Amino acid sequence: MDLNYLYSLLALAVGVLAGFQGIYERYQRDSIAGTATLPGIIYLVTRGAIPASVFILLYTSQIIKDRLWLMALACGTGAEIVLRMKFYISEKQTEGGGFEELLRGPFDLLRWYQDRFLEWIADSLAESRKIFVNKHLPQRISFADLRQRVNTNCLALPDALRETADKIKNEIQRLSGEYTAAIGAGELTEVVERRTCLELGYIILKAGRKNFKTLLKP
Repeated sequence: MDLNYLYSLLALAVGVLAGFQGIYERYQRDSIAGTATLPGIIYLVTRGAIPASVFILLYTSQIIKDRLWLMALACGTGAEIVLRMKFYISEKQTEGGGFEELLRGPFDLLRWYQDRFLEWIADSLAESRKIFVNKHLPQRISFADLRQRVNTNCLALPDALRETADKIKNEIQRLSGEYTAAIGAGELTEVVERRTCLELGYIILKAGRKNFKTLLKP
């Protein structure tokens, strides 16, 4: 076996990183969880397979013979450049009387392909969030205890997440009002407790899965 084909992994890595950028821009703190889903894995593999296939084709055809590591990186970056290209088609008049350039190219197909997978990832992430919250949220804790624990642990979050911590505290106040109203309306305490705790769990999950565990620590 010609081990030089392994250089295609460099080209594949460039494509994977470019694909991950799109996932990160959409999901940010959930980007790692998104890539771990089936659609996330398929998306990154297919993005990486394009430049890797280009390298394999060029090497098999003996178009490239040396500096293979550099050629592999060039295939990766070159494929991304081509995929992101747009070409001028025409101009169309806007409602305001101006003109807008009509551009089309491989990027439109890439964007369509990426959006389909990002939507698929969103569906998988929703189920993943439910599993995560149900697994890590204490089963026998009252909303009052959970609220106090989260409010206290918010102080442990880094300064970069101070705005997130403030939003969580505001949401806790909102949930506290809804909790009191539901109990006052005669709903079963056990039902209200679990429902409100779960809702708070989904709210603090927006701070990220690692910070979720930090906020729930006794």
